Amino acid sequence: MTNVYVEPALRDEGLGARLLDAAMSYAREHEAAEAVVWPTPRSVSFYERAGFGADAAPLGMDLAGD
Repeated sequence: MTNVYVEPALRDEGLGARLLDAAMSYAREHEAAEAVVWPTPRSVSFYERAGFGADAAPLGMDLAGD
């Protein structure tokens, strides 16, 4: 899945976090090993709060617990 975002008028109400939580749940249920995002400068802190790494883009999250 790529290029997912929340329309500006709907931001800051938790919709993005709920969408990301649903995507991560789906990935874990289907035994994905990793999730990778290419954040915009505005979204880096959002992904960091969600558990993605803080290094340069892309940001990754180990889903397999390795």
